[in-house]
This record gives sequence, structure tokens and C-alpha cells, in this order.
Amino acid sequence: MSIASLLDRLRGRPIEHDLSAFRAVLARVCALEPAMELLAADALTGRARALRARVADGTEAESQL
Repeated sequence: MSIASLLDRLRGRPIEHDLSAFRAVLARVCALEPAMELLAADALTGRARALRARVADGTEAESQL
């Protein structure tokens, strides 16, 4: 098999991962979307900074959702 044909086969194949571990977190994030859309840019930036600070202090990001 040539390198060109191998690359063609790899490019045509979608990357598949088991995302089941992330489905619960994704559902929680999606549930927050309507409330986040209502926030002004400054308020959203402030919430993001606060979340980053809590995570930097050792709190898991998922527990903040």
C-alpha cells in the first residue's frame, strides 16, 4: 500500500471517540445556555473570570455547573 492511498483512507475515516462520559456535563452546559444568552458581555466575562479563579484554586469545573 502506498503512502498516498494510506493517507486517503485515513482522511476519509471520521475520528470516533467514546463521548458517553461527557454527555452528562454537556447536558448541564446546554441547560445553562438560555440564561447565559441573557447576560451582558461584562457580566458573562465576570462569571468566566470567577469560574477560572475557582478552578485555579482546585475546584473541579464540572462541579461549578
